Amino acid sequence: MAQFYFHFSLGATEIFLLTAMAYDRYVAICHPLRYLMIMSPKVCAVLITGSWLGGFSATLAPCLQISSLSFCDGNQIDHYYCDLGPLLSLSCSEKLSIEKLFFCLTLFIILGCFLLVILSYTCIIRTTMTIPTAHGKRKAFSTFASHLIVVLLFYGPIIFMFVRPRTGGLMHVNKKVSLIPSVVTPLLNPIIYTLRNQEFCALLPKDASGFRQIISG
Repeated sequence: MAQFYFHFSLGATEIFLLTAMAYDRYVAICHPLRYLMIMSPKVCAVLITGSWLGGFSATLAPCLQISSLSFCDGNQIDHYYCDLGPLLSLSCSEKLSIEKLFFCLTLFIILGCFLLVILSYTCIIRTTMTIPTAHGKRKAFSTFASHLIVVLLFYGPIIFMFVRPRTGGLMHVNKKVSLIPSVVTPLLNPIIYTLRNQEFCALLPKDASGFRQIISG
């Protein structure tokens, strides 16, 4: 139960943080002159605190419900972590209500936050296309490119895994797809988010000058 709770709580927190970062990029591109006023330290603290509190409170109800189930079908889970489907398959209790609760919860969190991210990037791309110079467009693109890559890598797999009522025969597919948000994305995050660092650009080969110019803005 502890592994289930912390895994999904941290996942929900990541979703909220990515949404907050999308809003930050929206303000930086669409309202650059008002950025420091809108994204004040107090607002940033509220967004970060709200993301952590929201992530750890959203998973509490399904975790408490699952902990009250009776498990009578062995103690080995067909997964490398305590995912919902493999965990419920070990229970001999009625679990339809938990599946509905978890589905509604993930639907609200994942799709709700994803729609907010899409809305932010719709405004961002629209504003970027109105920039008259190619240098200005590259600079704007470099501001949000790393976050957009992380969003695509993270949201694609979790929408496939959780935004459907039942896992059914796709449980083994879920086990493979879950490697992307659980392993691949965290490994790539340090690289993606340091693309604009001057120290990182200095490590690039000399024949990558075009790529260096794009990522450094």
